[in-house]
Amino acid sequence: MPVTPAHIDHAAVAAFWKSCTTTHPELAGKTYALRCIGTTPEMNAAILDNIAHGRKVGTFPLPLQLEKLGEKLPQPGDLTIQLKLDGTPKLLVQTTHVETLPFGAITGEHTAIDGPTVRPIDVWRKVHIPYYTHIMAEYGLTFSDDVPICIERFSCLHVAP
Repeated sequence: MPVTPAHIDHAAVAAFWKSCTTTHPELAGKTYALRCIGTTPEMNAAILDNIAHGRKVGTFPLPLQLEKLGEKLPQPGDLTIQLKLDGTPKLLVQTTHVETLPFGAITGEHTAIDGPTVRPIDVWRKVHIPYYTHIMAEYGLTFSDDVPICIERFSCLHVAP
């Protein structure tokens, strides 16, 4: 879910990308997006740690928010550098599968890709309903079970030292 750090360290991003393409030469010449996940430093660090260790292999962006931000829905093969809230890179992930469903159709099978503490569907809903409600209210819209949610699965390709 898009969050913008106060400052993006472009020099650190360039050095990280060079490290990624050295380790994965097949990525040379490819493009990537920059993203930051989590709204507090502690949440950001925990989420990035879960991704780095394979405990979180997906996320649930709100298509409406991406559209309003002028961003496209994720597609298989997309590369994303996940940033820490200080604007430095931490991970490179690659989208492997994308599905869009109404919020009410998301099941525990879907939420199994999220971090360990929010995998149970009841917990996942308790966390995501207020978040999506807040985002939609910013655009003068109301959240409901019919709102489309993107289910993005990814794999972690590279972790900053």
